[in-house]
Amino acid sequence: MELTVTNKQVPSVEVVYDGCAEQPVECDLLLPDYCPDIVRILKCTVTPVLRRKQQSGTTLTLEGDAQIRVYYISEDPAQICSADTTLPFTKNIELSSREGTLLSGVTAKTDYVNCRAISPRRADIRAALSIYLQVEALTSKEVLCGGTGGGIQLDLAREEVAVCTGGAEKLFSIRETFEAGYGTPVIREILACTGTVRINDVRALPGKGVIKGEAELEAFCRTADGGTDVITATLPVSQIVDCEGADESSRCTAVAEVLSCRILPAGEGEEGLTAELELSCRIRAYTSTEITFAEDAYSTCYPTECETVCLRLERRGENCREVLPLSVSFEQTDPPVTEILYTEVRTSAVATAVSDGFLTAEGRLLCGFFARNADQEIVYFEREAPFTFKKALPDPDEPVDAQLRVTPILSGVTVTATGLELRAELRWEGELRTLLTRTVLTDVRLDEEHPLERDPAIGLIVYYADAGERIWDIAKRYRTSAAAVQEENETESEILPNRCMLMIPMVV
Repeated sequence: MELTVTNKQVPSVEVVYDGCAEQPVECDLLLPDYCPDIVRILKCTVTPVLRRKQQSGTTLTLEGDAQIRVYYISEDPAQICSADTTLPFTKNIELSSREGTLLSGVTAKTDYVNCRAISPRRADIRAALSIYLQVEALTSKEVLCGGTGGGIQLDLAREEVAVCTGGAEKLFSIRETFEAGYGTPVIREILACTGTVRINDVRALPGKGVIKGEAELEAFCRTADGGTDVITATLPVSQIVDCEGADESSRCTAVAEVLSCRILPAGEGEEGLTAELELSCRIRAYTSTEITFAEDAYSTCYPTECETVCLRLERRGENCREVLPLSVSFEQTDPPVTEILYTEVRTSAVATAVSDGFLTAEGRLLCGFFARNADQEIVYFEREAPFTFKKALPDPDEPVDAQLRVTPILSGVTVTATGLELRAELRWEGELRTLLTRTVLTDVRLDEEHPLERDPAIGLIVYYADAGERIWDIAKRYRTSAAAVQEENETESEILPNRCMLMIPMVV
């Protein structure tokens, strides 16, 4: 009987880029006319913001800007001043393929910043940014899933997998007015503003994904009485993202971040303060399905040649939201700090690893302190501390791809005679995907011109099998049928639980 095979398209996820690109920053900051002269620079921050991704062929273009802010002391040593500017940049990334729907996850970190005052009205800034990018292509591959004739024997496997049916990214803005709180002094200038976003719920609709959460803002302000203050606000976040391929049965994962934020006095006729935020959201929709594929093949009649391909599948994807409390002690400065005016916290690049059934992430908490010391000087200094995050995985034997973002949230800082006690929490958010990599068959060919030679006098072979052996492997060794071996030995087991004797029928 002539060989007939059945092929089927199955989904696959291919990594077309996974790496890091560097972006230099060079800028001369000229103070606006309304800013006082620079006497002493306290701190310079360079924050990378990625706003747009565009693909042309195998080139992925990233567009963003470096948000630069310089904090300094003017002729009045009791006041902190600041000036800012924005420097746009473009980065081209060469991908290994352009096939399929591309989904990407990208983060950017500042490696170092060097800032010096060239004159009382001008600062020279040099910095280096690192852009971490992973790009995946949603493709399909034709695999072998059935066959008859020619004595063909197929080692078929079935897997329940999560198919990513679609993904999308969206940039959106929020503008909300809020009360500063009772007793808050009149604000003259916002020196720094940071924001984080937390997604509390994500669900799918036909062609769309819906996210709900909240954004938390913190602003370091210079007040009308010449002092400083910190104000906070929590704003609701709700957004609908167009996501082709999603429906009500889809399970969605989502990651969001605040690109930029600022706080302004409310408009005419309004009370309080107005927050303006730019945010990005990345959403993916999944559906579960069972796929069948052949992992091995042979013929009981002819020599066999197989063609294979590596199939990368997702068994499941899920949102990860964890909170890690953190308490860190730092030594006192000289002269000692008497008052903390403002603390900024961020993290270095985080390294993740999976071993022994745990996901482990390690990084460093970077803390910057604006403070007043015993000499009544305003100073800025930095400290850092390591941290480790461990999470038990639901199935320790399955490989996991973790795309996590960690956001540090400051709880408070206490000044003591011997040092500083910092309390914070690390919020871990992102996607945990259980991956499945299999080598599967795409085609099989029989050499019908050279049939296998058999001894017609041998119809049955006695074989002593070890525990854990597969019936399939034994049958392949003797070029017979696995089903015939099971039938002859009255067993339905595919893997032998114990050492035993088997009767191997020679089936043609």
